[in-house]
Amino acid sequence: MKPDFRNGDAGVDQHSTPTELAAAVARRVVFDEQARIRIADFAVGSRALLEAAASRFHNAVLHGTDISESVLSDLRAARPSWKLRQCDFLDPVERARCDLTSGHKGYDAVLLNPPFSYRGNQSWRIRLDGSDVAASPAAAFVALASSLVGSGQLVAILPRSTLTSDRDQPVWRALERQWTIAAVESYGRTTFRGIAARTVLVDLRCRARKKPTGRRREHTPAVARRPISVEIVRGARQCMPCARILAASLLSTRPDSAATACRFSASRTAAVGV
Repeated sequence: MKPDFRNGDAGVDQHSTPTELAAAVARRVVFDEQARIRIADFAVGSRALLEAAASRFHNAVLHGTDISESVLSDLRAARPSWKLRQCDFLDPVERARCDLTSGHKGYDAVLLNPPFSYRGNQSWRIRLDGSDVAASPAAAFVALASSLVGSGQLVAILPRSTLTSDRDQPVWRALERQWTIAAVESYGRTTFRGIAARTVLVDLRCRARKKPTGRRREHTPAVARRPISVEIVRGARQCMPCARILAASLLSTRPDSAATACRFSASRTAAVGV
């Protein structure tokens, strides 16, 4: 039986976003600062990400959910104009009943610092390519949140391990079909208080959807595809061909800075189903 964390944080490894890091996340959002855009955070917690968004986008409509009702009670008192709901975002039943997460909401931007893990290193199951797939909570958050973005952007602070974990590779391969994914900054173990975790700032931007040509493309098994050509670019901020190659390039640089990324061009055949 799944534990219930609504009235507290027992069992959830929550890490408040430092103010400077929240500001870095908000700076990645590409919309005009005067635009009336819809921004959401589905693990609002200490509200640092939405506060940073509010400081930059004064006309934005801000939405937030959190698993903890006690967190939201304080937040509603402090920010009555924000649209806030209690929701266990990883629970499909709760997402369906919550008016901020049901259906395809078409948010302009989603900002995330999702739970890095549940105690006991618990996996989470999500629908991926029509099948139930095990994923880390952080990767599951990104995959599920991506379905709620219109033609906009998702920016997330993630544990670097999610880019190298075999468990999370199906998530990244699926997302690559519809998103340009870039790791734009890498952070060392002292960034978050109370946890020694290496993290990475990941920026996902929706690809332009191509119109169907009417021609059926033959499926090529993954093992038979042409190897991807990867160029390591020091000091650049580019896109990644897959999480494993990207993470390898990041791990080859200084632990406290982003000095490496990779440039690529490749087609994928996976798709996310949520």
